[in-house]
Amino acid sequence: MILLLALMPQTVFADGEAIPVTEANLLTKTEFYRENPLGIAGNFHLVGFNSVENKTHVNGNILTKTLKYGSNFGTNGVKEVSYFQNLDHPVDGFSSTYGGIASVLVVGDAVAVSTTDGGDSWTLDGGKVNAPSRKDFPNNLWQDTNVKFVDIDNVKQEMVLVNQKLRSYGNIGVDVHLEDINNSYINIANPYGVNYCNLEADSLQSIPTVAAKGFVKGEKGTLVINVDLNGKSSFSFPSSDICYTDGTKAPTGEVTVWQGGNIVWNFWDSSDPEGLYRGTLTTKSETAGHIIAPQATIDITSNLNGTVIAENIIASAETHRTDFTGPVIYPEDNFGSLTVSKTVVGNAADMNKKFKFKVTLSDTSVNGQYGNMTFVDGVATFTLKHGESKTATRLPSGIRYTVVEDDYLSEGYVTLKENDTGIITSGIELKAKFVNKKDIVFPENKKSPENNVENPKTGDKINLILCSFLLIVFGGLVAVSIVLRKN
Repeated sequence: MILLLALMPQTVFADGEAIPVTEANLLTKTEFYRENPLGIAGNFHLVGFNSVENKTHVNGNILTKTLKYGSNFGTNGVKEVSYFQNLDHPVDGFSSTYGGIASVLVVGDAVAVSTTDGGDSWTLDGGKVNAPSRKDFPNNLWQDTNVKFVDIDNVKQEMVLVNQKLRSYGNIGVDVHLEDINNSYINIANPYGVNYCNLEADSLQSIPTVAAKGFVKGEKGTLVINVDLNGKSSFSFPSSDICYTDGTKAPTGEVTVWQGGNIVWNFWDSSDPEGLYRGTLTTKSETAGHIIAPQATIDITSNLNGTVIAENIIASAETHRTDFTGPVIYPEDNFGSLTVSKTVVGNAADMNKKFKFKVTLSDTSVNGQYGNMTFVDGVATFTLKHGESKTATRLPSGIRYTVVEDDYLSEGYVTLKENDTGIITSGIELKAKFVNKKDIVFPENKKSPENNVENPKTGDKINLILCSFLLIVFGGLVAVSIVLRKN
């Protein structure tokens, strides 16, 4: 990937000059972009298609047309990018990153960029910028030209389609218990894939918190909660906890590593012609979860970890960037794959030998062709030679697998294996690797295989000294004998 940051010389530009946005340094062509089921919006913390107002500290990056600046923002300890096209309420002390972090700020061409402090600091619409520092990071303020860093209107249309598609699915893999308002929870059946729950707003009206149970720490399963607001002009929705099977919960404070396990609150309105909710949403208490309401106004009144996507966002409480980590978000993608590979090594190994394998799945209903494996009642058998592999595709996520190779120890092969057991995970290719090694080791001081001749023995110092002594004595006796004969 060609990055403008890598190509740009580290020089200070003329007064007021920022890095121009061109086709070469659009978001999708920078180091900051990651493929995400939420699209471009999934690369940001707060996505307000019209505006974002940060009344308090926001520990995350921002994407919006108009930033109503009220406090510093940017993820502590994370290099990232933020982008706004217009600045409302410019002030001295503007900060979009932490000191010492090479995050990039991109502004629209309507924002007046200049400098102060003898060129060490930028100004935006007259307000001094503390971070990024022009002195320390002269290439970290970019500005739109006739090319926009992000087409925000396109991002909104993408998220409208996501919102509509998510609410088109029925319940999948959930056991819902909302009867007790003080102990409301949703159990998910598949912590390795996507689970769906559909609720009416009235069923959540009196509930302070919904616990999502059944997540496995380190796995990237997802629970989508579709909520129909059905004509309500405003709604305060409950907080959500991501609860792991080990008894812990996902954090609601500052983090630099996004946890496995995702809750997506997807709000819609069945009374609207497009199904879009256009009212105001507020949070009740600390929440771990992502919020999608592309036409709504969201006032975050309690700490939140996740991605928030709306028309207007008001951050009245501290929020923390935590990206959506699920590899997929739609049920039709709720599949994974398994590849079994064979490597043969060693000075006595037969590279053409076929090794027998058996793959066993916990779901015996799996039958037929899956990629290049054929299953009967959840079992597939096949052979592999050195350098060969077989892949089973579109296996249902959440099922367990075991790969077993026949025992070849009696033939001199030692087997090393990796990932021979596991659980199929949505959007992930699991790789079970098998290495068979066969060597013949020739002991020292034995016959060499090349000439079958005894190797000479060396290093016997005692015998060498004794032989030398005897030769000297014998030489002396011979010399004495010759002298006596002459006399």
